[in-house]
Amino acid sequence: MKATFNLPLLREERKYWKTVEQSCLSEEHQIKYMKRKKAVDMYIDGFSTLQIISTTNLKGKSEAKRLLLKCLTTDEYGSYLGYTALIPYMHTKTNYERKNLPSLFTTNISN
Repeated sequence: MKATFNLPLLREERKYWKTVEQSCLSEEHQIKYMKRKKAVDMYIDGFSTLQIISTTNLKGKSEAKRLLLKCLTTDEYGSYLGYTALIPYMHTKTNYERKNLPSLFTTNISN
């Protein structure tokens, strides 16, 4: 199922998104964050995928949409994560299941 967005509503909503204090990020992470933020803003502003890729150097046609979906993830209070979701290595998925792997070792403790 393809995600479709109400771009005029998103243009209004992003004014209230959580932002990031970029000076707290390393220089490498600042650059990555700014590229991601630019891509999301360009997507919301209606730029084409090719324009977004050529401006931000992000890989993949659907990368801007994926990043936007991260921004639209909600926190435990129901608020959008907004631009904070774009911080490198920020995990937005909290509901995941870990596989129960069989133990490689068996312990047999007997006294």
